[in-house]
Amino acid sequence: MPKDWDDERVKINEIVKRYYPRELLSSEGASVLDGESVRALLRRFVDEANGDLDRLGDERRLYLLEDIQIDEPRFQSRNDISAEAVETYAQSYENGADMPPVDIALLDDGRLYLIDGFHRCRARMRMGAAWGFIDAVLHKNLSEADARFFSIKENMKNGLPLRSRRDREKAFAIYVETGRCRYPNGMLKSYREIAEELTFLGKDTARRYMSSLFPEIARQLSNRYGEPEAGPLEDSSSKTELPEKSAAPALLKSLKRTGERAAAIATDESALLYERQLLALLNASRARWRRGVIETADYEGISGED
Repeated sequence: MPKDWDDERVKINEIVKRYYPRELLSSEGASVLDGESVRALLRRFVDEANGDLDRLGDERRLYLLEDIQIDEPRFQSRNDISAEAVETYAQSYENGADMPPVDIALLDDGRLYLIDGFHRCRARMRMGAAWGFIDAVLHKNLSEADARFFSIKENMKNGLPLRSRRDREKAFAIYVETGRCRYPNGMLKSYREIAEELTFLGKDTARRYMSSLFPEIARQLSNRYGEPEAGPLEDSSSKTELPEKSAAPALLKSLKRTGERAAAIATDESALLYERQLLALLNASRARWRRGVIETADYEGISGED
């Protein structure tokens, strides 16, 4: 067993190198073999590699791409695939980079569906039949609604930003269609609560999207919370939305040490909202001067030290 496998996290590439069919590494590779022969070699390879992953207790497994259903309209959180991202990921794979696994779900129809990692799968497909496999984490206990929302959650954490209005609308529609706009008791969440969960939009945009895409739910929200009618939708992909003004606690203004501020923000909701408002103002300035905005996920990952 390679010494690298003693590391806390198993390196998929080490397993691939150990078991990958030598017949596909020849100068001509899979081009001299028929499709069925290539599939048979890859299935044997996947079975052997997964045996080691199972013994090592790793949650990842190798899967043939042809066994994974790629239903982008239903499970992809965006409308379009970035050709630039696919090219970048394909180059990373070809260079031997240890890429993050994709996520797949076993749904009630007995089939495996890709629920996160659409650009990575496209990159693998681009590499040809001899590399028609990918490592993935399997989720067995997700409902279809859970699987549809999974991609949005992952995207908000570490995916490509949803910059176009069409992509934001689609993600918002999935959020509503999968019932995430309601509490378990069926009560609707307010637009403020929706915007706090969908970090790629603000409260006013959530109201506009709801009025345009789900007018009946928008009416229910208006009746429940007294929310005003929304104006027409505009493409806000180039705009920076500011959260509503909040009463910033005096304690936040008075705290000078980073650790004290972090503790106050972590325990005071209004302080957190105030901090987000400052971030939005900063991003408005950066956008004006055509500088990249600071993504919310990046910001929340920053921790100051005294």
